[in-house]
Amino acid sequence: DLVVRSWDASDGELIALDAWHKEGITSATITPNGERMLSTSLDGTLHAASASSQVVDVQVEVAAGSARSLSLAPKSDLLAVGTRPGIISVYDRSSGEVLQDIQTPYERLFMAAEFRPGSKTIAAVGVPTDGFLHLWDALTGKEQEPIKCGLARGPSSFSFSPDGELLAIGVPKAIDSEEEAGETQV
Repeated sequence: DLVVRSWDASDGELIALDAWHKEGITSATITPNGERMLSTSLDGTLHAASASSQVVDVQVEVAAGSARSLSLAPKSDLLAVGTRPGIISVYDRSSGEVLQDIQTPYERLFMAAEFRPGSKTIAAVGVPTDGFLHLWDALTGKEQEPIKCGLARGPSSFSFSPDGELLAIGVPKAIDSEEEAGETQV
């Protein structure tokens, strides 16, 4: 499917259906204030548009087939995109300017990149994995202390609680013990 759809969450009514991309969409999000929609695609583009007018006002070209994960920093104009194997690009979401390219250990595939709430810290998981959730300062690109997930294999997905204090992880295999299930305190 090559369209970005948005719905009214209260009644399920379709608000918009927009064909901005030429290949499959890999990630989509809406800003916390509901004013802008952003999406990435296998066509190598990042699009940002007004949620009300659906007019694309920022289009950024990245490597085709590699724009994978998309995350907005809370209360700032920072945007993180897994743009190509091993790289998270940090953009100014207003201008589309690349502020930082962060080298990661994920040379084959990004699974997820996300800002930790209340900070300008980016967390990411990918392949190959080492059992850690890696963290970087979005402005400097400096790696921070990684979070050991207590697993033989690293997580395939993750999400922070709204306050950034708890971390839920998804594991790409059967869980071996109760200790490996549940939440990790950060």
